[in-house]
Amino acid sequence: MDKPVNLLDIRFSDKGGKQIVREEYNLIFNSYETAEAFIQSRTIYWRELLNMDLVIAPHQNETIEEIEIQKVFKLTASAMGISSRYILRTRSEPIIEVRRLAIAICIDFGLSEAIIGSAIGYDRTTIIHHRDKFYHFCEVEPGYEDRYNEVRDKVLKKLNGEFLEDGSGKLKSKRS
Repeated sequence: MDKPVNLLDIRFSDKGGKQIVREEYNLIFNSYETAEAFIQSRTIYWRELLNMDLVIAPHQNETIEEIEIQKVFKLTASAMGISSRYILRTRSEPIIEVRRLAIAICIDFGLSEAIIGSAIGYDRTTIIHHRDKFYHFCEVEPGYEDRYNEVRDKVLKKLNGEFLEDGSGKLKSKRS
C-alpha cells in the first residue's frame, strides 16, 4: 500500500523562473499517482487559462530577507508582550497590532511589500493595507508613533546582537 501524500501548495512559473501562480492546499492523497494526476490537471488548467507554457516551480529555500522578516515579526510580538505563536493567523486586535508594527519596521528597513508578504505568506495588497493603517494611526492617534518607536528600538536591539544568543532575553555584558 502506498504512503499518503500531503499536498500543501503548487507553484507555477514561466520558463524564466518567475512565479506566475501559487495555489495553497491541505490535501491528502492515498497515493503518489493520484497526487500527481491532480497536479497535472491543475497544470493543464493554468496553461489553458493563461495561454502560457508553465512549469511547476520547485520549493525554494527561504532567502535571508525572508528569515529576517520572520524574525522581526517574532521579536515585535515579544517586545509587545504577546506570544508569537499565532501572529500570522489570528484576527484579534492585539495580534493585528503586532503585524501592523512588524510590517512598519520591515518597511523602515527598506523592504518591499512583496518581499514582506512572501516571507509571511500574505498577499502584497494585505501588506499595503497594514502599512496604510499604520500611517493613518500615526496621524490620528496621539502617542501611536512613540509606541511604535519604542517597539522598533527593542526589536533593533535584539536584531543587532545586543542580547545573549541563548534566547534568555538578557543583555550581553558591556565588558570589552
